[in-house]
Amino acid sequence: MATWPAFNAVYGTVTVRGIGRALGVSHSTVLAYLRRALAAGLGWPLPEGMTVAKLTALLYGQPEGPRTTPPLPDWPEVAHKMHKKESSSEPSDLEKPPDP
Repeated sequence: MATWPAFNAVYGTVTVRGIGRALGVSHSTVLAYLRRALAAGLGWPLPEGMTVAKLTALLYGQPEGPRTTPPLPDWPEVAHKMHKKESSSEPSDLEKPPDP
C-alpha cells in the first residue's frame, strides 16, 4: 500500500486545504478523514476489492448492535391524562416528580 509521498509522486503535491477546496469541504474535515484512515491502517491506493461498506466499517467501526427505536407513548392515555389535568386541580401523573 502506498503512502502519501507515493500519492504525491503520482498526482502531484496535494495539500489538505487543496483537497478540501476540490471537494468543497473544510480542511478540518479532510484531516478528520485522514486521521480515521491512518488509524484504520489504510493508504493509497485502497486495497483491491474495497467496497463502500467495508471502507465505512473500517473508518467508523461496526455498529454496536441493532438499532432500536424507543417505545412510543400510549397516546390515548396521554390525551386522557391531559384532559383530566385540565378538569382537575390535582397534579396529574405527568406533573408528579418521580418517587425516590
